[in-house]
Amino acid sequence: MANLKILPTMATAEYFRAKRRNRIIILVLLTACLLAVGIKFSSFVTVKAQPLPLATDPATKKGTIDPPGFLFVMTGGPNDLALNKPLDVAVAPNGDVYVTSGTKKYNKGRVEVFSPNGDYKFSFSDIKGGTLRAPVSIAVNGAGNVYVADIRGKAVYVFSGAGKYLSTFQPDIGSDGKWNPVGLTFDGNDNLYVADIMTEHQILVFGANGKLKFKFGGTASVSQKGQYPGKFFFPNDVAIDSQGYIYVADSNNRRVEVFSAGGKYMYTIETAGLPRGIFVDKKDRLYVVDALGHDVSVYKKTAKEGPALTIFGAQGVEFGQLLYPNGLTMDAGQNRIYVANRENNRVEVFSWPVAAAAATPVATAVSAVPLIIPSSLFVAWLFVRRRRYFVDHRFLDNVVKHKHLRDLAKKSGKIFVEQSVYDHFKDYREGDLVAGEVLHPISVEPGLVGTMGKAHGLDHEAATLFAKASRGWIKPRILSEAAQAHATAGLLNMESMDHALFAEFYDLDTSQKN
Repeated sequence: MANLKILPTMATAEYFRAKRRNRIIILVLLTACLLAVGIKFSSFVTVKAQPLPLATDPATKKGTIDPPGFLFVMTGGPNDLALNKPLDVAVAPNGDVYVTSGTKKYNKGRVEVFSPNGDYKFSFSDIKGGTLRAPVSIAVNGAGNVYVADIRGKAVYVFSGAGKYLSTFQPDIGSDGKWNPVGLTFDGNDNLYVADIMTEHQILVFGANGKLKFKFGGTASVSQKGQYPGKFFFPNDVAIDSQGYIYVADSNNRRVEVFSAGGKYMYTIETAGLPRGIFVDKKDRLYVVDALGHDVSVYKKTAKEGPALTIFGAQGVEFGQLLYPNGLTMDAGQNRIYVANRENNRVEVFSWPVAAAAATPVATAVSAVPLIIPSSLFVAWLFVRRRRYFVDHRFLDNVVKHKHLRDLAKKSGKIFVEQSVYDHFKDYREGDLVAGEVLHPISVEPGLVGTMGKAHGLDHEAATLFAKASRGWIKPRILSEAAQAHATAGLLNMESMDHALFAEFYDLDTSQKN
């Protein structure tokens, strides 16, 4: 059977149905807002304003909350410094983000450091007499020192925030001092909690002075719920809540166990899949990374059984999707969520909605909200109309051929092109209009380009355009002559057109040629 022709998404029947539907929705919203204004003024009375409550997590249905939204990804440094199967992530007091990463060389590892917004800063790996071998967990204490658990080195190494090796943590756990640490965290008093799987699978708690305070646990593999409470089978992470309770990801027993501040078993939270990284926020929500479910579940920390409050992430290679995720943490404000996305070789960053501050009570005649809503909607609509255009080399060839540069500039908000394309066309003139004045070269992290190209079979130029287009919140338009670009636009819910459709769409003359 012959392959069907792949059409630009803006040439499909579904596009026109969606366009009509969107127009109806906008008309209904504007009508409703205008009606609200009329009602407000028809009942013009003096009211006393009340303090606005803090924003809360919107409920999708009883007992659940809406999931956090995807923000961006962190892919690592250039070339060989790209993240390689990252396993854990930690945030320092100054906001810097530390990620454990492997390398392409066996028995080598490193820590990569990023700004809070995902910009790569530097890497480090040197220790006394060698380098990190297989860093699996990372934690930062109140002083900003970085503790790294290395599963092959069977050690915890201590670095300054700048990546300088300071010492190897010597555990006070007996005469032989042997251990195999896999999970680390600090509480608010700089006590260090370590998940150890050397002989006994246990949790070790060290004071700020490095001395062992207590330990608890033991090894047991369960075959049914409720067996061997307080025992572990390959615990992978530890988390501490604001009251000092200790949460342990009992990974191979597929549960999270909860203990008192002194290590006494309290109860079990049954989870699905394979729980790995965990975190408890200030709202008493427990985050659990499910490596086999390729997602993150959020529970009430007291929920011994029952459904999660919400689940975010899903199996896949697109931004915001996960593939065998492992570690997780949050920033100091507990708004951003950083997830080590192991097999996608990046860190995914999600965010809860920011809560609004409470308003000061003020007496007022009438609320201005009904007046602001319709005007804001109208302004926003006008802004969104001028979309971002992402244009490839072949499309611009046709633009030059038919002298449509001015038309393209008038119809678009910004015209983005890959750097080499910009260099090729920047000196082209159409009357007094120079292409370099309207084209905007883009640069994208190599890791994002590689991921996009591999996922959709795109060449470097197309992968660069799509990687950049996917990061904005205004819906982009892809202008391309390549069928694969239109197929990818369809999968990513983006608008696309070729030059012929562009000319038809805007009623342009195609007979004029150079």
